[in-house]
Amino acid sequence: MKNTTSQTLPPEVENAIDTIASGINCGHTVIFCGAGISRDSGFPVVNEFVPYVLLTLCADRKEISAIEASLNTIANAQQRQGRLKQIIAKKMGVSPEVVDKTINGLPFEAFIETLRDNSKIDEIFEIYDAEAYRPHVGPNTNHIMLARLVAAGKVRTIVTTNFDQLIEKALGQQGKVAGRDYDVLFREDDFSRIDWAQDRSRLIKLHGSIDDKQAMAITLSQVAKRELSSARAGIIRHVFGDGDHEGVLILGYSCSDEFDLSPQIEALTDNLKKVCLVQHSGSPKVEDICEQKQKNPFKAFNNSTRLFLNTNDLVEVLWKSILKEPYLYHKPLKITKDWHTKVRSWYVSSVRTRSEIIKDGIPAQIFDAICEWRAAIGQYERVLVYARAHDHAEHEGFALGNMGSAHRNLGDYRKALELYEQALEIARHIGDVKGEGVVLGNKGIAYLELGDYRKALELYEQALEIARHIGDVQGESNALGNIGIAYRNLGEYRKALELYEQALELARRLGDVQGESRAMGCMGIAYRNLGDYSKALDLYEQSLETVRRLGDVKGEGIALGNKGIAYADRGKYREAIVLYEQAMEIARRIGDVEGECTNLSNMGNCYLELGEYRKAIGFFEQALEIARRIGDARGEGNTLNNAGSTYLELGEYRKAIEFFEQALTIARRLGDVQGEGSVLGNMGSAYSKLGNYGKAIGFFEQALEINRRIEDVQSEGSILGKMGSAYASMGDKEKAAQAFAQSKAVFAKLGRPIW
Repeated sequence: MKNTTSQTLPPEVENAIDTIASGINCGHTVIFCGAGISRDSGFPVVNEFVPYVLLTLCADRKEISAIEASLNTIANAQQRQGRLKQIIAKKMGVSPEVVDKTINGLPFEAFIETLRDNSKIDEIFEIYDAEAYRPHVGPNTNHIMLARLVAAGKVRTIVTTNFDQLIEKALGQQGKVAGRDYDVLFREDDFSRIDWAQDRSRLIKLHGSIDDKQAMAITLSQVAKRELSSARAGIIRHVFGDGDHEGVLILGYSCSDEFDLSPQIEALTDNLKKVCLVQHSGSPKVEDICEQKQKNPFKAFNNSTRLFLNTNDLVEVLWKSILKEPYLYHKPLKITKDWHTKVRSWYVSSVRTRSEIIKDGIPAQIFDAICEWRAAIGQYERVLVYARAHDHAEHEGFALGNMGSAHRNLGDYRKALELYEQALEIARHIGDVKGEGVVLGNKGIAYLELGDYRKALELYEQALEIARHIGDVQGESNALGNIGIAYRNLGEYRKALELYEQALELARRLGDVQGESRAMGCMGIAYRNLGDYSKALDLYEQSLETVRRLGDVKGEGIALGNKGIAYADRGKYREAIVLYEQAMEIARRIGDVEGECTNLSNMGNCYLELGEYRKAIGFFEQALEIARRIGDARGEGNTLNNAGSTYLELGEYRKAIEFFEQALTIARRLGDVQGEGSVLGNMGSAYSKLGNYGKAIGFFEQALEINRRIEDVQSEGSILGKMGSAYASMGDKEKAAQAFAQSKAVFAKLGRPIW
């Protein structure tokens, strides 16, 4: 094909365009498009919309005008964006990295859902409603070309993540009427009844349509919760795998749908289509689609390409070569000021109905969602100050409870409990019974992390009683699962299984597929504790299959990690490492730093078992750096303990003791009794290796007292065995025999082989 643009294109780019045109001409191509195709109509893309909302939340109208004026003096778009991030960060009291993570790390749907949780967002939805502007927003050249390809019979299926009406408007300009000449499918029941064999044009809007705001809100909520319906998942399978077409042309799509579509695409393994993803760029080139490492769900799509090209140039070439018509470029309307006005209107009406608390409450919840807990705490503290100054008890309780959870995520359990207690007092004072149950459950989690399983159990049972009293079936299911976790930690694995089964039954009755997956994962852990590794693995695989079907990418990472643990338990450390690597890749992709840290530690433990001690140390060092960076004190302590165990295996006993002492200090500071017991046992082992058996026995005795107090029966049996060995090395045969006998009795009671 002869290049018809003014730009000279490299031969490989012209060849790629030839291939695209040939596929469309033969009717063998599905077109998949994202928000980028509507940008020339004036609708904002994510990295324009999100920063402006954040700016609106932290600056008044006069300040915004001054900021916009100063930004307009910066010619380079990237520098302008960087400067805006710095301004927002300074005004919110966070780092520019946190703002960048909010813009680029949180899916658009999750951002919108946070706004919806805190305000009415009609004005926000109107930003993408072509009819809400005067004059109405019209289709741009991208939409018109798509419509002409449909009208010419060249393209039968267009799939889009957009909910604007611009493709429909363009089709209308071609005389095509929805329902008569083509189908517009955007509701769940639409998706479930698609007849792919029917020779009919169709426009599939995966995230809903602005014409039905209620249905669109439900879809966005599902996406924000990482729930992908089986019908939508089926569309993805058809488009990128099972369909009878040959290729997929992707336009204006950033691959940022990490809560729903990207995981589904990435999970495909069979019959993968030939894909050409067009990445808007002023530097034309072609590369293998598998090359890009970040935000790339197409890594398994061999024989597919990523075409770097100005989209307008591609559209012009395709227009002339396929449609055989003169190219008509439609200059877009400039509606930036109009959609900015809609954001400000949303903010003003939200403040009027919900108070100025949204200024800090919304960013706090967003920072929570991206695991930036210190930044979240700073915003919640502002909410707390405002709530107390204006006598808003409900908002005060909201801030205290969420601050407690943020501190808990940081491993500061004592501070978390202090804040939960204040939140609980407020909930009871204002008669918020459901809120009371939530706080009781959160307190239980904190006590569980501290190793006080009986206290955790008591709190979970109170939360269960409240949930049943008010008919909160979801709360009941959550409480049953938590009670099961407490019993599991107390070594009562059969009792734990009974509770998990009840939670599973309720989750299925509710249609809570995520809850169902969690319950199966917990049941797997309990069977693992009982030594039934095959049953555990079967449940982990069921859990993994469920979350993949849902598109729950975080749940997929957890399930992969659990499956890795099952393989490690069976001594299959190499297989476990592969699973941990997959889980870690997911954690990094979605910004789950805790998950990344956990998987690095698990990989370190596998290499420790394989005898590759230096490699294990490398993974523990990475995990330790993350734990310290995010302020995860418990994670730091656990990793120090693991690293100490590795140095113990390397024969570097003094070095091991240094790590154990740091871990012990952290465990005691946090009140982490279980962690303290583990470290004390390891210190005993280190001193045994040094031949200082008297000191070793002193540490073993401290560990034993803790194990018995928290009813950690398995650790009790293990420590007794180590004490027996230490006494034997000292020549005290009587005490050695007593310790060995007690250890044997403990493991017999558990129905498990002796250590």
